[in-house]
Amino acid sequence: MRTLPNYEIFEAIPYKGSIAYVEDRHGNLVLIHEKEIVNEGFTHSLKVDGGYIYFVNSKHDRSADLYRYGKEVERLTDSMNDAKGDFIRPKVVSYDSNGLRIYALLYEKGDEDKGIVYIHGGPDWECVNSFNPEIQFFMERGFKVVCPNYRGSIGYGRKFNHLNDKDPGGGELLDVINSVKVLGVKKIAITGGSYGGYLTMTATTKFPDLWCSAVAVVPFVNWFTEKKLEREILQQYDEIKVGNDENLLRDRSPIFFIARIKTPLLLLAGENDPRCPAEETLQVVEELRKLGREVKYKIYKDEGHGFAKIENYVDSIKEAVEFISSHC
Repeated sequence: MRTLPNYEIFEAIPYKGSIAYVEDRHGNLVLIHEKEIVNEGFTHSLKVDGGYIYFVNSKHDRSADLYRYGKEVERLTDSMNDAKGDFIRPKVVSYDSNGLRIYALLYEKGDEDKGIVYIHGGPDWECVNSFNPEIQFFMERGFKVVCPNYRGSIGYGRKFNHLNDKDPGGGELLDVINSVKVLGVKKIAITGGSYGGYLTMTATTKFPDLWCSAVAVVPFVNWFTEKKLEREILQQYDEIKVGNDENLLRDRSPIFFIARIKTPLLLLAGENDPRCPAEETLQVVEELRKLGREVKYKIYKDEGHGFAKIENYVDSIKEAVEFISSHC
């Protein structure tokens, strides 16, 4: 992946004597051919066949569908069955975080009095302009939502992508915390999945007074057990990305600071998760119960890292939206 003056190339393919490519513009992955923008949103999986470019695209108001481009863009599938709604397009904002410029996607109508910090997973990923029903439901409940591309995210060059190496839950957490600046409201909830679930748990233990509610989806909370129980290839990744400094890993493991949590907390996990085992969620439940605290959690049977069954996916969104809405 090479870096342009402002943006990164996400994907490229030869087409009609030139190159068609997807350019990452702060999470808006646009298809470009002969210097013209062909399509916006989250564009990926380019293939050329029969004189057409075929690609998958999603954006704020439409779930992923198959498209093709020749002289114009044609949508070939309809994943939403013509469903329509007042879906809000995110805008790109930025803020200072300890001297570093951080970019984020902000969803707002303009009259919200409460907000949500929505943390992407990875950490080698980013906030993208794709259809996110959970965010849209949060907005219907009167929340504005910010999704920060904290240090370690992709889309901003190799140096930025490695700024969180050997510093899990450190500078990247401050980038998440500082994203509340762009919300400008007093009541703020926090949620995220996978690595975003880890940062959600870290935020509730390191900054316990900041949140009115929190939902951690398929999180991990203990670097020692996470590295022991996760899939082997992820163990290798963590050795490189996170390291094995035991003092650091303890300080950055939320499980050792559960007593600090003050906000209402919901945890959602998959029974057979190979990345963030359900045992990580159960550690939190056990510790909170030892402290005499109430905790709500749900472990979805026969699910892995995320919820593949549509009924579980829908239920997880309902659980998160209802929980945050009822506590903020």
